[in-house]
Amino acid sequence: MLPSLEERRLDRIAVTTGPGSFTGLRIGMSVANALAYSNTIPIVASSGDNWLASGIDGLLAGKNDKIALPEYGADVHITKPRK
Repeated sequence: MLPSLEERRLDRIAVTTGPGSFTGLRIGMSVANALAYSNTIPIVASSGDNWLASGIDGLLAGKNDKIALPEYGADVHITKPRK
């Protein structure tokens, strides 16, 4: 049986901003933001090949993005509402 989050002591979150698929980034960022918000812990979003090291450095330096936003690597194609 896996230990609960309380037993693991989740106290910071580092997350990649992408680039990546629209759906994958939206779901991943939503979960990361929800965990950070509900546990009142800092979240840092970063990108690039060393995103994890960069995120950890930011967290250790006291950075908190409050809300992590994805980078899709291109303009998001959203269907416009009908008139």
